Amino acid sequence: MSSEPEWHPKVEIAHVLTMDVVEYSTLLITEQTRVMGELTSIVKNTERFRRGESERKLVRIPTGDGMALVDPRLDPLRGDPRFEKLANEVVPPDVK
Repeated sequence: MSSEPEWHPKVEIAHVLTMDVVEYSTLLITEQTRVMGELTSIVKNTERFRRGESERKLVRIPTGDGMALVDPRLDPLRGDPRFEKLANEVVPPDVK
């Protein structure tokens, strides 16, 4: 008989939102730092992010040129005007 407790994984369905800064590698290092800092700040200051972190439901994974957010209750950030502004600054008008 094993003395280790039996492990029962909890299965959940979660939304995964990935964000990548287009042409990130072509930016100067100082611009890369600024853009990633601004993106991180915008995301961390949303009500949904703060609530997810406080409830320990949200996982944020930096990806180098963006981030991934995993949350069973996550709605896309597209409705946040700060996110839209940042996205419009980075994406050339002819790509939209």
